[in-house]
Amino acid sequence: AFLSAEYTSLPRSVTTVTTSQGQFSLVVNEAGVWRLRTAPTGYLPLLSRAVTVPGDAQGHPAGGTITADLYVPQPNAQITGQVTGPDGAPLAGVPISGVGTIRISTFNYEATYGATTTTGGDGRYTLPAAALSTTQPQSVTLTPGRAPGQPRLVPAAPQTVSVVRGGSTTADFVFGLGSEITGQVVRTDGSQRPVAEAEILAVLAGGSFGAPAATTQSGSDGRFSLIVPRTGTYQIVARKDQYVLVGPDAQAVVTALNQTVTADRDLPLLPSDGAEVSGRVLDPNGQPLSDSFITATTADGAWRAFTRSGVDGTYRLGLRGAGGGLTWRLEGAPRTGLVRPLREVTLTPGQIIVGVDLQYTATTLPGSSGQLLDRAYAFLAPAQESGQPLPGARVVARLMGTAISVQGVTDNQGQYRLPVNQTGRWQVQVMAEDIPRGFLPRDPVEVVVSVLQQQEVAVPPIVFYEPNALVQGVAQRSDGLPAAGATIRIDGLPGEPSEGVHVVTTAGQDGAFLAAVFGASPAISTRWRLSGDPLEGGRFQAVPQEILVLPGQTTTATLLYQEVATVTPTPTPSPTVTPTATPTITPLPTLTPTPVPSPVETPTPTPTATLPPTATATPTPTATPLVGTPTPSSTPTLTPTVTRTPTPTRTPTPTPVPIGTQIPVPSPVLPTPGAPTPTPTPVVIETSNRELRLEVRPDAVQNEQGQPVSFVVEVKPTPPPPSLGQTAAQPVKALVIEISRADTGQPVQQLAQPLTITFRFTPEELASIGPETIVTIYASSDGGQTWQPIPAVVNRQTGEATAVVSHLTIFTLAASPVRAKVFTPFVLQRAGVPW
Repeated sequence: AFLSAEYTSLPRSVTTVTTSQGQFSLVVNEAGVWRLRTAPTGYLPLLSRAVTVPGDAQGHPAGGTITADLYVPQPNAQITGQVTGPDGAPLAGVPISGVGTIRISTFNYEATYGATTTTGGDGRYTLPAAALSTTQPQSVTLTPGRAPGQPRLVPAAPQTVSVVRGGSTTADFVFGLGSEITGQVVRTDGSQRPVAEAEILAVLAGGSFGAPAATTQSGSDGRFSLIVPRTGTYQIVARKDQYVLVGPDAQAVVTALNQTVTADRDLPLLPSDGAEVSGRVLDPNGQPLSDSFITATTADGAWRAFTRSGVDGTYRLGLRGAGGGLTWRLEGAPRTGLVRPLREVTLTPGQIIVGVDLQYTATTLPGSSGQLLDRAYAFLAPAQESGQPLPGARVVARLMGTAISVQGVTDNQGQYRLPVNQTGRWQVQVMAEDIPRGFLPRDPVEVVVSVLQQQEVAVPPIVFYEPNALVQGVAQRSDGLPAAGATIRIDGLPGEPSEGVHVVTTAGQDGAFLAAVFGASPAISTRWRLSGDPLEGGRFQAVPQEILVLPGQTTTATLLYQEVATVTPTPTPSPTVTPTATPTITPLPTLTPTPVPSPVETPTPTPTATLPPTATATPTPTATPLVGTPTPSSTPTLTPTVTRTPTPTRTPTPTPVPIGTQIPVPSPVLPTPGAPTPTPTPVVIETSNRELRLEVRPDAVQNEQGQPVSFVVEVKPTPPPPSLGQTAAQPVKALVIEISRADTGQPVQQLAQPLTITFRFTPEELASIGPETIVTIYASSDGGQTWQPIPAVVNRQTGEATAVVSHLTIFTLAASPVRAKVFTPFVLQRAGVPW
């Protein structure tokens, strides 16, 4: 019999054929979960028996032999039934698939088998099944497919039935009436070629793609057909391994059943450039979560990618990078009673980051991630992660577009009951008078209720935050003047904890503004949108920008007001001007402008034009065309505009030093009391052979009172150890970093601010280890007796391995040979987190 083993973490499989005695042998090179499959003639196909191959921390198998016997069932039971449409008419040609489970508790054996059939002209079907006993039932899950030639019929939901050996079970299916949504998936790399076998997901607006209303796959021409069960506005996305989705969701508005609607746009997919992120999805106890939906989104929302975790909780996302680094935001799908995980990674083209685990955390309030509309939760989250309930608050739900509303009061646990009997979109909010003083108000949350379906509607949590961060800056017009009195707006962004929160302040006469906002997490920045109201009747428009906020910190930004139109004032008569005289613009050749200093130099007063002796000294209005009006090249501008450009941030220049040189680092100058504390510019040290680069902040070493002190950095060479304990990694180069206080000479082990180390390596240095390697940074805290990998980012294109550490010891760059490319999810962790 032909037999295959499929690896659950990567698209890899091995195959073999059993002997005449039914024996088989498979050789695998990766540790993890493998699924065994076989389909001998005369037997029911064995779909999956999971076998776990043990291994080390890098995913290399431990060796040895694993015995995994397979029991392939013969048909000894049956399931019969009929499939009909919404009008009761039989449906012919409907595929029926069944997945059964065989359990033998004595041997701790569990495997699944499959069977398929189609309905006849009378809509009836017979599906073979298997069971081990006439008294102990085995379960079988039946799933009907789409009815041929009936694109608007919604397949009935799957059913799970029980079978016994020699028995017969009945399961009928009734299809419902729905609507069809069609569209196409195309490549957006310029070819516009169709993308086949892409997974298409559709949800009602505002829903989660982790629980789609309908799914399907695109055909060879990239086209797809979805069947949705009810009316409404649907959001549609496409996903495929090693592709990213470009642009916003496609939409389709279904206004009635039994109709075909085309999505408002194609779904463009862009191939990955080799950049990749992988890791595991874990529950609050650290156990893997299978079939968990994961979304990756760029900061501007232009690119997205989706995937699901495997049976062992591992996931893998092919993404794209950028030359200066492209930041992706990874998040898990909502789960009742759990706080979904959020992680950020920054990728360059071809860069691979592994070990980015997504772990859910529990909340102190059961169901705080959303419950039924008549049993939801309102709670606070000022600084704690879990938040506190808000008792005695009036909660009101309003049916949008009507005067209908329902009101309730939260109990001591923050719970409330709001019975509704109207289908539509409802807004739920806490009345403003009941929001605790000092907390920021927020927009209502919206939910869709379908009373006819008796739908259980999940209400997002109503969370209020207390300000814990500041945003300060200057609003400045493009003509160099301050935007005095401008209304400054700081709004939360969709998908952020700040969503629905709006903060408004006013700029002073010098354009300066200050506002109190919040950062929801000390680990991941909260995103906000900074903008402002127009000035001078729309002549100056604010250029919106995105800002990042962390709790306890001050974010500084400059808001530019760009001139888009000039309102010409009515000229005021002057005593020296004849009333009938018409002002003229002196041609450019007769003007001698005063030189304008560079914007980055010391600001000077606005330059004026000096007229020659023959020119009239009468003030002449400036003629400035509106946007879009062609300007003749001969028309001068009499009043030059000085645009103050912020001085660009200087990149610290590395100090090349030989190995073993001591580098003194002075402590930063303490700021004036009451003034904002600036972030010190790091000192960059690079060995003369360019094999090592250090970045250390001047405030990395502090005294007993928490004040930064001067210190000395020394990099000492050390021979690579012969081995790294029980690991398979082979050392390439090693070093010791020593830091001591300049005032006492006392060595420092723990830093107040993390240190960034970068090893550089060449392909030749790795060639002796193997044609393909996994590069990792290891550290030893016991003088080289034991070693462990530390979080690092490895970029093979630049030949760099970078890690952020907070304590000093021996560091070694090592590489492990592999037979094939293996992306293990537990070797490295998110870069930038101090080890």
